Amino acid sequence: MLVDDESTENILFDSTFDQMDVDHELVAILEHLFSFTGDSLVPRERITLTMELRDPPCHLRKFIKFLVVDTRSAYHDVLGRPARPRSKTYRESLPSTTWQ
Repeated sequence: MLVDDESTENILFDSTFDQMDVDHELVAILEHLFSFTGDSLVPRERITLTMELRDPPCHLRKFIKFLVVDTRSAYHDVLGRPARPRSKTYRESLPSTTWQ
């Protein structure tokens, strides 16, 4: 897995998707990816998967949309900016107390 803060899409490579036993519906897509491999690339489909991001003692379950792309890569997927949690950190979510 590659976490790329510059990427505006989450990418799941076709070879990885084919190995997953996923019973989800793929959605056809007509978008193009540019500058991903140096040229224009047409994704196969889009899929929404549930991911659980853990950082003990907290965890976050999130639905993440991936473009399924038929190209070779050393990675299984690329998590871009859309996959980053947009929640407060554990410390920020604790109620504040004022001692008198």
